[in-house]
Amino acid sequence: MPKKNEIFREFSQGIFYEKLYEKYQIDEKKLIPILEENIKGNCDYKRIFSGGHEAQKQFIKYLKRCWNPLEPKAPWENISPYLEK
Repeated sequence: MPKKNEIFREFSQGIFYEKLYEKYQIDEKKLIPILEENIKGNCDYKRIFSGGHEAQKQFIKYLKRCWNPLEPKAPWENISPYLEK
């Protein structure tokens, strides 16, 4: 799929996933593999998406605390999503 990196970059910058669906003519089935390819660990994307834009922003905030999502090769720091840093 063209523009995978651009889609991921925009998602990680907080652009609402529904806007990405419209802009790139994709759906959840195409977005999830892009995220899985770029984000380390097992994430429940359907649950994140069911929470809307606020859940997406919270997820990105969590990622940035333990790993820089814009640098997929950066080392992962295992931090609980339930603890504020």
